[in-house]
Amino acid sequence: MTYRIAVNTGGTFSDVGLTGDLTHDLLIAKALTTGERVFTGIAAALTQLAEQLDITLRTLLGQATIFTYGTTFSTNAIITNDIAKTAFLTTAGHPDTLVLREGGKLNPFDFRGRYPEPYIPRRLTFEIPERVSSEGEIIQKLDEAAVTTIAATLRRHGVEAVAVGLLWSTRLCSQAVAPRSDRRVVHHVLNLGHQIVLKLAFAAAARMGSQHDSGERDPDRRLRVRHTADALHPVVEPKDRRYDPSRYFAESRRIA
Repeated sequence: MTYRIAVNTGGTFSDVGLTGDLTHDLLIAKALTTGERVFTGIAAALTQLAEQLDITLRTLLGQATIFTYGTTFSTNAIITNDIAKTAFLTTAGHPDTLVLREGGKLNPFDFRGRYPEPYIPRRLTFEIPERVSSEGEIIQKLDEAAVTTIAATLRRHGVEAVAVGLLWSTRLCSQAVAPRSDRRVVHHVLNLGHQIVLKLAFAAAARMGSQHDSGERDPDRRLRVRHTADALHPVVEPKDRRYDPSRYFAESRRIA
């Protein structure tokens, strides 16, 4: 007998579902989510399933062929504003990208309702002198001295994460790496010498001590939509690290 297990960790409960290869019955169980050590709650729910099957938790995990995991942690963090202190670096002259009142609701031209606050406050938005034309030509070179000054300011403010969203040409989306200006901004921020999560709006994502291309490109979205989506990653990532699924798989293997 083998089993397929699906787990979802919510803010209050951890839900587990299970099916076996010899039956189409779906067994479900629920346990309280256990904060910093999330697998404890998952194991409690799995133990309930094991008892229903009259086997041990070790046997259940040992006979599992599929173990899938999902969580609403990031969604809950956004809703409750339990997010990292994040800064937004963008092209000079466009500091209000994240606070523009457009899209994201059923009646975009109805301004009577209260509009939600941006994920990154306006006071932590910094303008970088640089500009690329719609054709991909450099109109204004990146002011690297200004970037260095901004990077030092981020450190003084105790910023945990940074989203970088410079204006760029859709013609650049065919390149294998981000434009040079974007990569230079990454370089200056990472050279601060302190732990920080950095998300590059164009194509690169970087963390202190390592740099890699994420391969993420979305040239078709409008500026605010794209930059808002880019801001979502760094505001939750520092707190999301404790929910690394690989840790749970490792713990389940040790039990099995």
